[in-house]
Amino acid sequence: MRTITVTDARKRFGALLKAVQQKPIRITRKNCDVVVVVSVEEYKRISGAESFDESRLG
Repeated sequence: MRTITVTDARKRFGALLKAVQQKPIRITRKNCDVVVVVSVEEYKRISGAESFDESRLG
């Protein structure tokens, strides 16, 4: 899995969105994992969801 920093994710957000369509990307801050970004298709696969429910984002 590719890893990038929060700073790089902000600077290259468009490229991040494109890259995550191929495989998940781990984002770190101060060498600590913050989040793993996955495509909607991957999210559906791993969660068993048939659709993406935005209301769950809060």
